[in-house]
Amino acid sequence: MGLAAAAAGKRAAAPKTSYVEDASDDDGDDGEYSEPARKKAKTPTTTGAQPKSKSVIAKTATAEAKATGEGAKAKAAGAKAASAALKGVIAKLGVLDRQQLAGVLQALLENGTVPPEKVESLLPSPDMSAYVKEGERLSAAIRRALPNSRYGSCTDHYGYKRCASANNACKKYIVDNAKVFKSAKQWQAALEYAMAMLPVAEGMVDFDLPEDCKARNAAIDQLTALMTEAESRLGIAAPAPKATAGPSSAAGPSAAPASIVAEPAD
Repeated sequence: MGLAAAAAGKRAAAPKTSYVEDASDDDGDDGEYSEPARKKAKTPTTTGAQPKSKSVIAKTATAEAKATGEGAKAKAAGAKAASAALKGVIAKLGVLDRQQLAGVLQALLENGTVPPEKVESLLPSPDMSAYVKEGERLSAAIRRALPNSRYGSCTDHYGYKRCASANNACKKYIVDNAKVFKSAKQWQAALEYAMAMLPVAEGMVDFDLPEDCKARNAAIDQLTALMTEAESRLGIAAPAPKATAGPSSAAGPSAAPASIVAEPAD
C-alpha cells in the first residue's frame, strides 16, 4: 500500500513539473509578463527633447563666446582702418593750398557727394586777421620800394614809377577779395572785411600827383561801396552825417558891432 501510494504521488507530480518547464519555455507567456518589465527597467520614458549633457552645453557656450569675440575683433579692426584712412586724407589735405582745397570742395559739391546745406552749416566765419596781415605786408612793400627821401620828395612821379608794381599788387589784393566777398553774398563777413581792410587801403602811399593815386583810390572806393551794400543788405542804418557849425545868427544878419550902433551923445 505504501509503495503504491508513493508511485501514485510521483505520477501525480510529474505533470506539474512538466507544466512549469513548459511555462518557463513558453515565449508567449514569458514575453507577455516579463519583457515589458525588462524594457521598462532599461529604457527611460521621455515626453520631450532629451536634455543636453554638460559637455554639449559647455561646447556651445564656448563657440558662442568665440564668435562674439571674433565679431568684436573684426569691428575694432574696421574702426581702426577707417580712422587710419581718415587721418591719411586729412594729412593730404593739409599740404594743399587754398585754391586746391576750394577745388576739392567744389568737386564734392558738384557731383552730389556732399549736400550744399551741410557744407554751409559747417562754414566758419572768415578770419579777417589773415587778410589784414597780408594787406599790410603788401602796403609796406610799396614804402620799401620808394627812393631815398634825402634827395627831395619820394612820393613824386619818379617815386611812383619806382614802386608802381608793388602799388598795383596791393590794390589788386584788396579789390579782388572784396569782389569775392560780394559774390559770396555773405554780407556780415563782407562788412567785416570792408571795415578791417579800409584802414589798410588808406595806409597805402598817397603820391603827389592825382593820377598816381588811382590804385589807392580804387581800393578805397571798392571797400566803401562794399561796406555800404553790406549795411543795406543787413538792414544797418548808415550813420547820420555830422552837423557843421555855421555862423551865429543870434544878432540877426544885419547886426553891427556895438561901436558902430551906439553913437556918442551930443
